[in-house]
Amino acid sequence: MRGVRSVYVAVALLTMCIVGSPLGFVQAQTNPTGTTTGTGGASGTANPGVPVKADFLMRLLRKKDNGEWSVFSDFEQKYYFNNARCQCGTQIRLELYFSSQGAAKKTLFTQRKDTIKILIGDAACVSNNPTTMSAAACRTIDNINLAAFARSPDRPTFTFPVSWLFGREGNACGAQGQQSIRLAIDTNGDGIPDLNDDAAPTLSVDYDGQPPSPPDRESIKVTPGNEALEVSWQQSQGVADFRGYTVFCSRGEFSVFKESPYDGQFHTPTTECPGKVVSQSLSQGDLGPLRQALTVVTPDDNAGNTDAAAPDDAGTDESNASKGVEYGAPDPFRSLNPAYVCSDLLRTQRSVRITGLQNNIPYLVGVATLDLNGNASPITSVLLQKPIPTRDFFDGYKRAGGDASGGFCSVGGRGRIGVASLLGWAMVALVFRGIARRRRKR
Repeated sequence: MRGVRSVYVAVALLTMCIVGSPLGFVQAQTNPTGTTTGTGGASGTANPGVPVKADFLMRLLRKKDNGEWSVFSDFEQKYYFNNARCQCGTQIRLELYFSSQGAAKKTLFTQRKDTIKILIGDAACVSNNPTTMSAAACRTIDNINLAAFARSPDRPTFTFPVSWLFGREGNACGAQGQQSIRLAIDTNGDGIPDLNDDAAPTLSVDYDGQPPSPPDRESIKVTPGNEALEVSWQQSQGVADFRGYTVFCSRGEFSVFKESPYDGQFHTPTTECPGKVVSQSLSQGDLGPLRQALTVVTPDDNAGNTDAAAPDDAGTDESNASKGVEYGAPDPFRSLNPAYVCSDLLRTQRSVRITGLQNNIPYLVGVATLDLNGNASPITSVLLQKPIPTRDFFDGYKRAGGDASGGFCSVGGRGRIGVASLLGWAMVALVFRGIARRRRKR
C-alpha cells in the first residue's frame, strides 16, 4: 500500500508542473514582437515589450551665443517663443530619450519593428481614425525606427525653426497659444498611430507673438529742460504679461548715444537676425513735415530763439511746449531699432529723464511697452521736443508756455517770505505751549 501511495503522489506533482501551479513555479514567456489588432489599437498593451507613453521623454534645447546647445529652464521655455524668433526662423532642437521605465525595456525594443513619427500639431495628428487624422494640420519633424533608437548609444536630436510652433499652419508669427509635439508610434505598419490622443507621448509649448498694448498716445509727454528732456506716460492697459517700458530717442537722423542702453529688453528681427534686415535710417521714406522740423540749427545761429527749426504750427497749440509736437514715427522707431534706445528697462517707472543732450536741438522721443516674451509694442508716433536753457524743469515748462500753477519750484521761487512767516508762527506756538505746561505743573 505504501508503494501505491507513493506513485499517486508522484503523478499528482507531475500534473501540477504540467498544468501550472498557483505558487508560480512556471512563468509565462513574453512575446518580444508584440501583437496588434484593428486599425492601430494595440492588443498587447500588457506585454512589457510594447511601447507606452511613459517610456518616452522629450525636451527642448536652445543655441547659446557660443554655439553650444543648452536645455531650456521652465521659465526660459515659457517665454522664449516670441514674434522676432518666429520671423527670423531661429533654430531650436528637440531631444528624444527613454525614461527609466523605457530604458529598462531597451533590449525588448531592439527586437521590434515600430516606427515613430515626430509631429507638431493637435491630438487629431495621432488619432486612430484615418479620416480625422488626414484632416488634421500636422507638420512632420522626422521619422525614426524604434529598434535603431533603442540600439543607439546617443539620444537622437532634431533641429527645426521656431516658426513651426506658431499657429495651425506653423507660420502665424503674430499668434498666441499653445502647440504640442507628439510621437505617432505605429507598431504594425498600417500608418495608424497605436498610442492615440492623450495616450501618445506629448510635449506642450507656449508661444506668444502678439505685441503688448502701447502706452496711451495722449498720455505721453516730453518736457524740455536744460540739456535734458523729461519723458512721462501712463500705464498700458490689458497687458497680462507686462515686463516694463523702454524709451527711444534720436537727434535728427542719428541715434543720440554712441553706446545704446539696450541690453536685451526686447527682441525684434533687427536684434535676432540683423543680417536679414535692411538697415534703416530717418532719411528713408517720405518724412514730409518731419524732415523740415529736423533741420538742425546751432544755438549760435539762433541765440535766444527756442523755436528755431520747429514746424510752422509749433506755436499754435500752447500744449506743444510742454508735451512736444507729434509726428508719424520714422523707420527706426517703427522697427524698434535697438541703436535708438535711450533708457534702461523701466519696470515700475512711468517717467524718465534723458540727459546729456544739447539745448535748442530737436529730438524725437517714443515709448514702447514690453512683455515677458520679449515682444515690444509698435511705436507709430513720436514727439519732437528741444531742450532749453533753464534752471529746472518747472521753469523750463513755464518759459516754454506752460500755464500750470504750483509745484515745488514755484514755492521755492516766490515763497521765501511765506516760509519765514510760517517759521515765526511755529516759534510763537512753541512758546505758548511751554507756558501752558509750566502752569499745569503749578
